[in-house]
Amino acid sequence: MILSIVMARVHKLAILALVLAITSTSAMPESEAKSSAWSRARKPAKGSAESIGGYSAGCLRGAVAMPAQGPGFQTMRPSRKRVFGHPVLIEYLQRVANKINASHLGPLLIGDLGQPMGGPAPSGHSSHQSGLDVDVWLWHPAVAEKRRLRPKERESLQAKKVVDAKKKQVSAFWSDDIGELLRLAASEPEVSRIFVNPLIKQRLCQATDTDRDYLRKLRPWYGHDDHMHIRLSCPAESEECVNQDELPEGDGCSELDWWFDDEAQAARKLGKAKYQERVGALPTLPDSCNEMAAVVAK
Repeated sequence: MILSIVMARVHKLAILALVLAITSTSAMPESEAKSSAWSRARKPAKGSAESIGGYSAGCLRGAVAMPAQGPGFQTMRPSRKRVFGHPVLIEYLQRVANKINASHLGPLLIGDLGQPMGGPAPSGHSSHQSGLDVDVWLWHPAVAEKRRLRPKERESLQAKKVVDAKKKQVSAFWSDDIGELLRLAASEPEVSRIFVNPLIKQRLCQATDTDRDYLRKLRPWYGHDDHMHIRLSCPAESEECVNQDELPEGDGCSELDWWFDDEAQAARKLGKAKYQERVGALPTLPDSCNEMAAVVAK
């Protein structure tokens, strides 16, 4: 009995250590011109496609823009101009959209990818820097199943939260189709992980009897109550790309305890605060990225 209690506490401390490690990427001040170079870039950097650095401290050469619409998908908030990614990300999204379309799960509504040269964004994300991250809505309006959304709708529609944090359960906007969407998205081999709200993973851990392999890639994280954050592994040709650590074995369902433990509430608040501090901050970037930014800053 005592041993089990000790092991449970060790497990919780390990999760807290992981949260703090993920949220502790160092940042450094740079000149105003250089700090805005990434958001000022209007076109991709020339050269063969290459993801450089890490997801939260990197950049992208040879980016490709996600088409505004296509079979089974549309991009949302196109005015933000965060539609750029590594070609493997664009191909992945188009492939998944075709599968979603064939399964009659409704259109894939695609949110932010990255900036034309990747790099740190002034708002919204601390990652999405190396062209391998993308946000995808979990809910879609019924009208989107009948016709393409109009340009004004794609700018004004608000994503709906599919979980109710106060009741600690999924909301009225949840459906089993969302669970199938997550399974299809996570089952592609190039996916490293998909960040979702802990309540979403809890729901799927409880509801999934067979084919649980994909659950390993669903990682609980702060927010993410109206979208999933898909992250791909580094492409083989991107030698300077830095992958995130390998996922632990198993479906990860036992790791959810920390997210709902009252004793861990203070630790979760600390982790969330540190995570939010990194949004819009300037990380220490690889030399290759600094060279790209210098060209724009001139």
